[in-house]
Amino acid sequence: MLWTDAASWLAAQGRTGHVAAARITSEALAEEEALRPDAPELLSTPDVAELLGVSRQRVHQLHTGHRDFPAPYARLGAGPIWARQAVEAFDRSWTRKPGRPARAAG
Repeated sequence: MLWTDAASWLAAQGRTGHVAAARITSEALAEEEALRPDAPELLSTPDVAELLGVSRQRVHQLHTGHRDFPAPYARLGAGPIWARQAVEAFDRSWTRKPGRPARAAG
């Protein structure tokens, strides 16, 4: 599908809010930039789980259901990866709720 603007793409990803920036690049340029020495430190799902002190399953829940969780830096065959700086910023602002959510009656 061809996206004509960043807001439409974000809405399709289940993200809402103001678009602060958008960038389109070629795969070759993105690969070249990833190899630069100033490229961000990247974290896999198990790495994010360890940093946040949660399970891998909880990382998936946060990724798909928490609007403030950062978007993946990239998606690999093994799954999404995140920039450490973005995950650490989320961790600082995340209000954790203790315990498991109550089960629905039924």
